[in-house]
Amino acid sequence: MLVEGTIVNGGCTGTSTLYMGLATSTDNPPSPPTLGPGTYGFSGRARDATCAWFAEGCTEVVVPPQGESTVVVTLAAAPESAACSS
Repeated sequence: MLVEGTIVNGGCTGTSTLYMGLATSTDNPPSPPTLGPGTYGFSGRARDATCAWFAEGCTEVVVPPQGESTVVVTLAAAPESAACSS
């Protein structure tokens, strides 16, 4: 399984991608950049061994956070789509 993590400026519906990282279940993902004050969308999606995206999710976060600083993105089932060219 491969997981793609993205941070988008403006929240989950934003269009300006600030960071994208890929990791497998055995990798440590690359570190994202330091974020200034604002609203960001932390999203993730997962693909399987057949190279099909099958789960996705997004959590909107306001920086600086009020209290806890760990961001959890829950992935839910999504319609499968091709992640790799044939």
